[in-house]
Amino acid sequence: MKPTRNSIVQGARVAFAQKGFRATIKDVAKAAGITSPSLVFWYFKDKEELFMEVVTAATPFAHIHHLATSQLRGDPLEQLKEIAHAYLDAYADPLERQVLFQLIGNSSANEAVRQILHEQVTLVTSNHITRLINRAQQQGKICGHLDSELVGQSFLGTLYALVTRWEIENHLPWTKQTLVDQLLRLLQCPQDETK
Repeated sequence: MKPTRNSIVQGARVAFAQKGFRATIKDVAKAAGITSPSLVFWYFKDKEELFMEVVTAATPFAHIHHLATSQLRGDPLEQLKEIAHAYLDAYADPLERQVLFQLIGNSSANEAVRQILHEQVTLVTSNHITRLINRAQQQGKICGHLDSELVGQSFLGTLYALVTRWEIENHLPWTKQTLVDQLLRLLQCPQDETK
């Protein structure tokens, strides 16, 4: 059976999750079920290109980018709810959590990874999530006296902290629905404090 690009990427995810950037093409081939590691180069010019594809797809921002950038004019709280659900759904996969923590742990040693994270933080948090928070603040649905970028960063930071706990404890003590509902409630002020 000829290896496919997807099976190689999946093998790279497994190898990267286990060994971080130290993983070799041989590790990737083994994880992908390929007998000849050189077959990886049919699809990728080098190990760096393969790992950058895994890294780009594994960031928290990649999982929510399409939702955060949607042009829907709907309820911003509903959109934030969808983003939170998508984030938690993505990291329900233990392999995806392991890749995430390898990515974060190795970002200081790899300029390309750090650059991807910086670009995505800027794009998603500083632009799209902030605009969504702003819209919710203008509608009186989120505390208006709080800095919208800080609220957006706090929203995503809480999701990241929950995923970290999930990885450490192998479970979360709340249902996904409870988490999302409570997180959105944290963003809302009592009626007399919305100004």
